Amino acid sequence: DFEHIMTALVGDYLQNGRTQMVFHDFANLHKRSGEALDAARVLLGRLNAALPQTLSLNEHEGGLLARHFGVPYPENVNAPESEGAVLAATVELRNRTGLDEVVIHTLYCAAAATAARGAASVPQDCCPNAIKTTGAGDTFNGGYLVACAADIPLDARLRAANAATRYSVEHAFPPTREQLVAQM
Repeated sequence: DFEHIMTALVGDYLQNGRTQMVFHDFANLHKRSGEALDAARVLLGRLNAALPQTLSLNEHEGGLLARHFGVPYPENVNAPESEGAVLAATVELRNRTGLDEVVIHTLYCAAAATAARGAASVPQDCCPNAIKTTGAGDTFNGGYLVACAADIPLDARLRAANAATRYSVEHAFPPTREQLVAQM
């Protein structure tokens, strides 16, 4: 009942007058059919006109959507030299989905493409001695959302999200605000 839930959710958020965006991180896109992906794209595109929609993807989800929409995507996405290709794919996915913002984060970079702020990518500060990688994507999203709330430039949002991720995998728990600032 995704359409009903999302439509009601956006309606509720529009009524409160404070919500600036809806952020999506879909769990395991591999379980979704092509028809379901298309239906979600149409629905989110329609809702985007009322309230900006942001879609965050890890490297595997980015590849899945890229293949589905016929967007070139780097074969070895987790190579340091893939940053430019990840950025290009992010821009094209944003264009094809019609969403306000698409974000892709990989082991080596993060990229975002937006309707209003353009596009940016930054290298990821990889942690060679990671203690715990479970939740790294969620920590990235949390860092990105905190940076969105601070209304900082797009590249700084990606840097904050990357710093949150680095801290999390290195210490096995997400950073406090002070720890995040120190990590950056």
